[in-house]
Amino acid sequence: MRKPPPVLSRTIAAVLAVGSLALPQAVQAIPALQIYIDGATWDATRETWVTQSREFDLWVIGDVEDWGHISDVKLAASGYNPAADHSITLTPKQTDRLPDPSTPSGPVQLTREQAAALAIPTAVSQHDEFRLADDHTFWKLGNFTSKDSPIGDFQDAFPTRFPSRGQINVYHVSFTGYDALHFDAWGNIVGNGRISVVFAPNSHDAGTAIPEPGTLVLVAGGLAAAAWRRRRR
Repeated sequence: MRKPPPVLSRTIAAVLAVGSLALPQAVQAIPALQIYIDGATWDATRETWVTQSREFDLWVIGDVEDWGHISDVKLAASGYNPAADHSITLTPKQTDRLPDPSTPSGPVQLTREQAAALAIPTAVSQHDEFRLADDHTFWKLGNFTSKDSPIGDFQDAFPTRFPSRGQINVYHVSFTGYDALHFDAWGNIVGNGRISVVFAPNSHDAGTAIPEPGTLVLVAGGLAAAAWRRRRR
């Protein structure tokens, strides 16, 4: 996936959402971590949730019942084409879509120095939507230990079945000065005497309507041809 060209990307405002990679020793129907954008549309071709809004509710979902405590959960926002004045705001809240009896504590944004020292899982750092972004903002979300909410699989639709219980952290996101945002989340799980990192499988991503590489080539060629015709005139 390539970065949207400036002439197109000004129309894009959306977010990527993530889940978690199953540990080799565990076979679970629901990922340990997921992110859902309330009201987003599922794009079956790209297997991604898409929203065009600059304000939305972002859910970070931890399947605590099946996987146990998920510690030190972090959230990354990857920004595309930032303006000189850009910002991302996360406000904790509750949702009425599911029983959600607790409001999460405020996320702690990492400083530039803390972010530079951050150990980012390879599956996140090499993910195209993260790797091709212009900048990144990181937050600590704390530990996921609660089982107070029903948990389902948010892969391609809002679940109709909720076979597990866990923690749902909802944040109202608003942003300015970016053409698009992409979110990743990861954390740690202790199992079999070791600490393992859980992060996003591609099947649980959600994101922006960034044009496919082939589309970008066609559009870029059309823009170049139009510019050439203008110069000749």
